[in-house]
Amino acid sequence: MFDVSSEEANWHTLRTFAAPGVSTMLHRMFLTLTLVVGGLSTTWAGDCCSQCGCHQVRKVCVPVCEMVKEVTFEYKCVCEDFCVPGPSKCVGYRCETDCDGCAHRVKVMQPTCGCVHTRHVLVKVPVTKEKCVTKWVVKTICCGCNNACGS
Repeated sequence: MFDVSSEEANWHTLRTFAAPGVSTMLHRMFLTLTLVVGGLSTTWAGDCCSQCGCHQVRKVCVPVCEMVKEVTFEYKCVCEDFCVPGPSKCVGYRCETDCDGCAHRVKVMQPTCGCVHTRHVLVKVPVTKEKCVTKWVVKTICCGCNNACGS
């Protein structure tokens, strides 16, 4: 019927009788099925399903979202006022005696007002955020009923 090789004939037949886009869809379904079936491991001995009693179980990897607390740090600037005292001034004298019993004249000093200054202080603030992290867990699934097995 065809002059071409059998592989080309099959492709030509598929393209002739299939609706437009079906060959691509069939190709994708076949590729997906191959990847899914090839990635699963089936266990035949020892394990059995607690739901239906079937001995055909398989192990699959299941993503589980786990909340993890993550501490990061943010920095902010805080303004702080402080005083610098002014020069002291002499307001008088007084007499004091030392250890030897000698009297000495000592100045009496009084501090004066100073200026108010502002300084900027860097403050480190811890921030705790909860973050979802994907963890892969191995689960045993029954091939017959697709329920999770207890084993």
